[in-house]
Amino acid sequence: MKDRSYWDKLLETLSEGVEELAKGTNNLIENSKLKYEIHSIEGDIKKLFYDIGSGIYEDYKCGDINLKEYEDIFKTIHTLEKKIDKLKKKLIT
Repeated sequence: MKDRSYWDKLLETLSEGVEELAKGTNNLIENSKLKYEIHSIEGDIKKLFYDIGSGIYEDYKCGDINLKEYEDIFKTIHTLEKKIDKLKKKLIT
């Protein structure tokens, strides 16, 4: 009977270790997906910033800067920034 109890405890310990390893791996995969999505959105925001800067400079050269034209882009950037904040909160530490 003593041997059986030892093997049961060993099997239980190994099972718990495998479960923890699987959990850690899943967390790593989930974090990687979230970080990739965050990075992608940040790239989109950088492109929008570039578009705004280019557009404003072109308007400046023509002597007619009208920021109203860029409101939709500003709102899009704001929405994307909020999405990034939500994704960062989902990251598993």
